[in-house]
Amino acid sequence: MKNIKEVNLRIAILQGTYNSMTCVSIVYFVQAFQRFGIDKLTIGIIMMLSNIVAAVMQPFWGYLCDKIGNPRKIIISCCIVGGILYFGLIYSGGNIIIITLAAMGVFATYHPMMHLLDSWVTKLIVEGYKINYGATRSGGSVSYALTAAIFGVAVTRFGMFIAPYVFTGLCLIFCIVAIKVPNPITHVQNKGKISPSSSISYLVKNNAYIIFMVAYFLTTLTHSSNNTFYSVLVFEMGGNETHVGIGLFISAIVEIPGLVFYNSFRKKTGMKTNNVLATAMFFYFLKCLMMALSPNIGFIMIANTLQAVSFAIFMPAMIEYLIENVDKTFLSTAQMFLIAIGVSMGSILSNPISGALAENIGTKTMLKIMSLFSLFGMVLMILSPVIIRKSTQHKDNRQLYI
Repeated sequence: MKNIKEVNLRIAILQGTYNSMTCVSIVYFVQAFQRFGIDKLTIGIIMMLSNIVAAVMQPFWGYLCDKIGNPRKIIISCCIVGGILYFGLIYSGGNIIIITLAAMGVFATYHPMMHLLDSWVTKLIVEGYKINYGATRSGGSVSYALTAAIFGVAVTRFGMFIAPYVFTGLCLIFCIVAIKVPNPITHVQNKGKISPSSSISYLVKNNAYIIFMVAYFLTTLTHSSNNTFYSVLVFEMGGNETHVGIGLFISAIVEIPGLVFYNSFRKKTGMKTNNVLATAMFFYFLKCLMMALSPNIGFIMIANTLQAVSFAIFMPAMIEYLIENVDKTFLSTAQMFLIAIGVSMGSILSNPISGALAENIGTKTMLKIMSLFSLFGMVLMILSPVIIRKSTQHKDNRQLYI
């Protein structure tokens, strides 16, 4: 494929269709569980088990991709398998065992493919393809927003049973386009052949990295709880699938300008990256708290607009922070562990905790409590330069007396 515009367009379509597939599947899992009459605690446990499987399988798919050098084949296969399992979940008849196994299967196969898709694009860029990652990725946000609005109305009218059919149609488009996107020709390998032990040793001793990992983990406890029980809260406030879709549309559409204008924001404010991350964590806290205090559906929709100053600035700031504080030799390993601990472990723990709290003290009270974790993460990031400086001084003093 010599026309680089075609490469960018097809990758944008892949990002868009994948985000739409996610919107009609995983995003509506909790809602589907509720329709089957599953209680909040059990919902939390199912999501916890699913996230555990995803955390284990994600590095496996990455390893397999590096080994065989064919991300296209892996991604297409996993999306097809995920679609079949989604049919099993929706047509389970409410059987809790089938639902749990199907959900875990979707999280094991389909769910990790977004990261593998990003890896595919990154390898093509390294090989010289002039791909505008930001532009193609924002296409995914637009697609997600439109799908959220349309699908919410469709589910309200026709029911959840249409979901796997919509997923299949989108998956077909995804596979056809994916076939036209080139596989990486070469493997990007580290010439020094860094060992796992040396990588882990470096990261454990990197105070800036460890502090951020802890802060990210705390923020995920808030963010994941908010995401998991968003539809639950909407229904408790008297809303329906249409309101859920509108809220998701708002969240997706407002993050686009945040992503696009992030660099301008950084230049104008001159903020240090740790403070940018702290700012995003504050708005994660505020979004969750506003959900907890919402008197009506309209207030929930307003809370969703904070996606523009939480997620939209957190993601690029995260990459910037890693580049600033992690040796490029260990950057990929650092990102893998950050996602595994900061995101996956945070999601795994937040689901049963938030589920148990919601079942016993109510959804809104649970959200008030869970919102505080992101606030703790914010404080940690603000204090990180002081912590790092004192840690370095302590280390220097120890070496002085040796």
